[in-house]
Amino acid sequence: MKARVINGRNIGTYEVEVKRYWLSSWEPLYVNGSMFPWRGSYNNAVKIRDEFLRKNR
Repeated sequence: MKARVINGRNIGTYEVEVKRYWLSSWEPLYVNGSMFPWRGSYNNAVKIRDEFLRKNR
């Protein structure tokens, strides 16, 4: 499982994308059951990515 931080649609925001299998495409990460992908600062994106990877190892 892989996760990456990318630029969001708005200037100065970032998103976290997840790739669950080798041949699957990158999908946005939804946090806390939200119906929209998470967007926010780079520091928060890195924390969410690291937490996701730690939980799913």
